[in-house]
Amino acid sequence: MKNINIPNTLTVLRIILLVPMFIVGLDDPFKGALIAAVLGITDFIDGYIARRFNQVTALGRILDPISDRLLLITSFILFFMTRSVPNWFLIVIGLRELLVGVGTLLIFIRKIPRPDVNKVGKISAFAAMVATPSWVVVNTHYGIVEKVFLALAIFATCVSIPTGYISLYEYLSVLRPKTKQ
Repeated sequence: MKNINIPNTLTVLRIILLVPMFIVGLDDPFKGALIAAVLGITDFIDGYIARRFNQVTALGRILDPISDRLLLITSFILFFMTRSVPNWFLIVIGLRELLVGVGTLLIFIRKIPRPDVNKVGKISAFAAMVATPSWVVVNTHYGIVEKVFLALAIFATCVSIPTGYISLYEYLSVLRPKTKQ
C-alpha cells in the first residue's frame, strides 16, 4: 500500500492519458501538444510532491522515468505522423530516448542498481517537454505567436540536446567496466 500515493497515481494517470493525447493529436496536433504539455507539467508536480512530502517509493523510481520516455516517444510518433515537428529534432532527441531505453534495459538485465536521475537529466527532459509542443505551435500558428514559440522552441532545443547527451553519458556510465587503479 506504500506505493499507492499521489505522485505514483499521477504517474500512472500520465501513462493512461497518452492514449487520448494520441487520438486527439491525430485530429488536431495543437490540442495533442497542449495535452502533452499538461502531462509534462504533471511530471514535475509528482516529483515535487514525492520529495517534499517524503513519498518517494521504489515503484515511483521505476515508473516515473518510464512515463517520461513513453510521453516523449508517443509525442514523437504523433508529431512525426502529423508532420508537426521537424524531423531532425525528432531524430536527435528520439535517438537519445532510444539509447536511454536500451541502457535501462541493459541495467535491468545485468541487475545493476539503476542510477538516480541527475539534475542535468531533469533539465534535458524538461527542455524536451517544452521544445516538442513549442515546435507544434510553430507549425500550426502564424504571426507573433509563431515567432514567440519559435524562439522558445530553439532555446529549449539548444538546452535539451547537449544536456540530454551529457546525462545519457553519465547515466550509462554504470555499464562501463571498472578499471583497476
